[in-house]
Amino acid sequence: MRYRSLPVLALLCVVCAQLTVAPAQAAEALGHRGFFELGQLSATDAGSLTQVGMRFSSLTPNRPSLDIALAGWGGGGLVVVPDIDVAVPIALGPNLRLIPRAGASMLLVSGGSFIGGAVGTNVGAGLVLDLDSALSLRADAVARRYVGEELADDNPFMSFTVGIGWRASGSTPSITSAR
Repeated sequence: MRYRSLPVLALLCVVCAQLTVAPAQAAEALGHRGFFELGQLSATDAGSLTQVGMRFSSLTPNRPSLDIALAGWGGGGLVVVPDIDVAVPIALGPNLRLIPRAGASMLLVSGGSFIGGAVGTNVGAGLVLDLDSALSLRADAVARRYVGEELADDNPFMSFTVGIGWRASGSTPSITSAR
């Protein structure tokens, strides 16, 4: 059950970083970010798998926005899990956001001669620390439930990820801006 310690460690790192970085920053984290993520995914009756992915979300507080993620893993085949959610970032400080979200998920599987998929729902939350105008850290937890008789015993699918992010191009300040 080593995968359960990953989110605790990630949250501890984010909190420690916030305590050391916060006094040096005056501007509030706003705009959209992209994140490269690495984490663990587990099902109820199975072990955990390492997943990699990308996520795009907003840090602007109290403004509902789309949170789009694409995660996957390989091995005997390829498994891809896209999510599209509605998220509402909540400011916990000028550079720290709690981002609860809920939405739709898909599970796409391909291996050998088998190709299949399932649809479902997800609910989760992320904790984001904006380190500067170009770099952010993120820790996420999400639970997914898929429709289908073959997946009934595996629900819910849980994943815990940590990521490093960048400011999306539409949010990048110019060389002459104050931030």
